Amino acid sequence: MLVYPGIILFIAGMIWLSQANSALVFLITGGMIGLGYGAILPSFQTIAVQASPAHRRGLATGTYFVLFDSGYGLGSYILGIVAAQTSYATMYFVGGIVVAFALAHLLCFASPQAIETRTECIALETERSRIPGKPGPRDFVLPPVSMVPLSKCAERLKSSVKILSNYLELS
Repeated sequence: MLVYPGIILFIAGMIWLSQANSALVFLITGGMIGLGYGAILPSFQTIAVQASPAHRRGLATGTYFVLFDSGYGLGSYILGIVAAQTSYATMYFVGGIVVAFALAHLLCFASPQAIETRTECIALETERSRIPGKPGPRDFVLPPVSMVPLSKCAERLKSSVKILSNYLELS
């Protein structure tokens, strides 16, 4: 899967771009950001298409690009305000931090392990929701609020920070 390396390259490129002080660094970070973006875009589209039923794949693709383009529009507007109030370096740094938070969210709540944990919690809650004396579960069960134990989330975040710091040390 190219999602994690793509996001890490994108983050490292954006943060390093915020510190760029020469044309060579500018070109290298542009390459890193381009490689990261080139891995992220088709990977997320593939995930969106594979997660939908066959008869809804066109809708999934359309929804993916509508939301992606909306993010471009909203992000450009907000980061333009950041650049106008501060500097381009701050804008690139903030962009990198936003993507880092997205990576943390992905690791904690949308990773295959988190989805498996959520599925197990929902199954357990469904089992607990059986009304004594009646044959089946209630009609409606609220999913549990906790998605992933915090210790697992912290471990994933620590490993991601370690990988990111290794990339930044290499550059």
